[in-house]
Amino acid sequence: MNPAYKETFARHRLLFSLPVVLAAMVSLLFVLSAPKVYQAEATLWVDTPPPAGSSLNNPNPAVLTPATQAQQVLGELLTSRSFRLAIGERGGLKKYLASHPSGFSLTGLLRGKAPLDNRVAAALDAKHVVLSINGPQVLAISLKGPGPAVAANTLWALIDQFKLKRSELGIQRAETLINFFQHRVDAAQTALETASTPQDANTASNQLRTMTRGLNQARFNLNALRRQNNTFEIVVQDQPTPPPGPVSGKKKAVFAVVAGLFVGALVSFLGIVLLSGREERRVVVPVDEHDEPQETVVPEPEPEPEPHPEEHLDADWLPTSSGLEYHSHANGSNGSHDGSPEVERPPADVRRIRE
Repeated sequence: MNPAYKETFARHRLLFSLPVVLAAMVSLLFVLSAPKVYQAEATLWVDTPPPAGSSLNNPNPAVLTPATQAQQVLGELLTSRSFRLAIGERGGLKKYLASHPSGFSLTGLLRGKAPLDNRVAAALDAKHVVLSINGPQVLAISLKGPGPAVAANTLWALIDQFKLKRSELGIQRAETLINFFQHRVDAAQTALETASTPQDANTASNQLRTMTRGLNQARFNLNALRRQNNTFEIVVQDQPTPPPGPVSGKKKAVFAVVAGLFVGALVSFLGIVLLSGREERRVVVPVDEHDEPQETVVPEPEPEPEPHPEEHLDADWLPTSSGLEYHSHANGSNGSHDGSPEVERPPADVRRIRE
């Protein structure tokens, strides 16, 4: 990790710890304020109805078991909005949701309060209704509801509505099959009456007998469906009862807290990165060694002031090979009057100074 991040966090420890604490508290608040959930369960024994043979005597493993068939049919029906609304109306779920608030949730805050029918349909989706096969003839159903009594009653309504809907579908199919055979019987009867040869009459007669047997069998099946009210022989083994308590929400609360901590830590980390970048931009960037050196301007030294004429009165001019130089008694230095090391003077100047 970048050391600058650690330094930034150390300087603003309280500021970057606050998002983590707030996110965990908010997520826990959503979980605790959510309505309690109660789970009701039931077990169904599914078999083929008489006069057909029982599925217990079917040794063929390739044939779908009655429990599998019932699961597929019920699963398809639960995808229908009208089927779920009928369950909610019959079991009291719609009445309960109409008189009780939906609870405090993030989706509710973002989308607003959903219509009542939408809430009923959502309460019976795949998250709330679970179907599982416990054996070739055993189908288990679990349903989660907002209250113990409403969960049990809704599960009862689901089982009853499943039987009713399955019977309605079977009756509709039987009626369609009766219409089919009836048209074939009418066609065969017309062909028999209009046959011009004995061979055509024999063919129409055979077809008429076949279609008549089919029509009679379809009518028999229809009457059997109306008496049994179902194509499955369903027996409720474990009846739905009100659950003693709500479903445990400890795992959900722990997950919400962990998710809140993660979100808060992510927000804090992004804040650390942004703040560290701003602080680094304040530091003076050193000159790159590849940059061209700038020319340094050295100020010229100020000229020394000329000495007063009286300072040279106490000086002796001595002859040299190139002229005369003076020797000052004040500072013991040799040179000219302007500070140069050796200056020649003409004899005229010497006589003037001596005079």
